[in-house]
Amino acid sequence: MISLRADLIRAFQGVQGELIRFAPTYDPLSETSRLRGAQWQIDPSLDPSLTRLVEKILPLATFYTAVSAFVDLRNEMGFGMVCHALASGIRGVLRVSTWGSYRVSLETCAKLRD
Repeated sequence: MISLRADLIRAFQGVQGELIRFAPTYDPLSETSRLRGAQWQIDPSLDPSLTRLVEKILPLATFYTAVSAFVDLRNEMGFGMVCHALASGIRGVLRVSTWGSYRVSLETCAKLRD
């Protein structure tokens, strides 16, 4: 069975999974589209109650991917010192939150194996 939890983690990383895919309107190669954040489409075969739950979580993944794209695309001195400092600060916060989510995911996997 396809893991919905793994797909949600992938969505927060800006990657499509099996049940959660990029919406047709989202172009991951377009700078403008990336700065707006990834748009998602949920597989219609997913249980309706889980679909509603995922629909409430996915906006956070959209915001996270938009902030990540800002850090990637605007972290240059050409955009100004304030923008560069802001992007560097946000990068540090994202790094901490990313490692925290990996740690929680690994702990969950370890508990499931036991």
